[in-house]
Amino acid sequence: MKIDWIELKLLDVATNHPSRTEMCRQLHSLGHEIRYYCGYRYSKREFPGLPQGIIHYLNAPRLKRIRGIYLVVKVIFLVNYLLWKKGTDILILDYLTNLSSSAFIRPFRILNKKTKMILDVRTLPAVERTFKRDIKIFHLSLKKAKKTCDGFTFISPAMKDYCRKNANLDGKPMAIWSSGVNEDIFDPDRYIKKKKENFELFYHGAISVGRGIKNLIEALAVLSRKYSEMTLTLVGQICDEEQIKKLIADRGLGEVCRIMNPVVQARIPQMIRDCDLPVIPLGRFRAWEVSSPLKLIEYLAMGKSVVLTDIEAHRAIAGSHPFAFYSRSDKPEDLAEAIEKAYLAKSKLEIFGRDARALAVREFTWKKQADRLVHFLASL
Repeated sequence: MKIDWIELKLLDVATNHPSRTEMCRQLHSLGHEIRYYCGYRYSKREFPGLPQGIIHYLNAPRLKRIRGIYLVVKVIFLVNYLLWKKGTDILILDYLTNLSSSAFIRPFRILNKKTKMILDVRTLPAVERTFKRDIKIFHLSLKKAKKTCDGFTFISPAMKDYCRKNANLDGKPMAIWSSGVNEDIFDPDRYIKKKKENFELFYHGAISVGRGIKNLIEALAVLSRKYSEMTLTLVGQICDEEQIKKLIADRGLGEVCRIMNPVVQARIPQMIRDCDLPVIPLGRFRAWEVSSPLKLIEYLAMGKSVVLTDIEAHRAIAGSHPFAFYSRSDKPEDLAEAIEKAYLAKSKLEIFGRDARALAVREFTWKKQADRLVHFLASL
């Protein structure tokens, strides 16, 4: 199959780029011709091991306001060109790309019945302050896609149910491919854990109040008074820098709470190996509830027990396995209780982690996700 995949995504700053780069790698290894089109903020980033000619960056002016408009126009022309050219078997769009181009593609869809169009939904709008406006745009894209797309793929069963109900997608071809992991890179046996005296809590990804990081720091403030060896490492792009750093200073956590800038993906497995307990403190926000957290699957593949908020997205992956220590909510007191429970069971965490590794390799490798996607595309 010849697959063209277009997203209004800035790949060079995306913390979840493996969901694109690893999927592209797998599709290529299965013998399919895959081209992924996206934007970039700073540079045309290269990804080691990914064959040349797969990633196609869309150039755009540096000016912030003009850049967005320019990219949208460019995407509209690209979608129509690929449909007019008739060389594409599968055209995959995200909801923003679909919405931008839907008004202009109907003539080409009439002329080109061969190319199958897929709306792939990886996420709901995730900015809480603009969520009410953004979700309306999302729903509009779904309604447009009912008329122009031949099928839909989703990141999780919860996302599928949400979109099916809100856009009345019953009867449309649908499939699920979730977040995954490269089980060879995220393999605890490849890394030697550093010896240290502290008990390290760990989180990597976007560092923001909306993702529960403020509450996690508050939980650490409570626990560090009881367990002086407990520390917290946060790795990623910090979004609410002033608020988060002030909180750390006000709680006197400067010596035990460390914030690191984003690192290349190749460094993440060693950092996970070195930590004692990853924590994902996402709250009950609709965008998180229907997600499939990439970091969670990476933690499991590295054989880690984890502390998780009790939301649908976490339960769908970790279930009731003993490696999952659930916090009733993202409130500091609930997070502290779950972390303490895991800490008191620290002699068993590695034993529990073997089950976590087995689950990740059995259900969540990128090869398994690619197989699911290809099987669906071939059925259209």
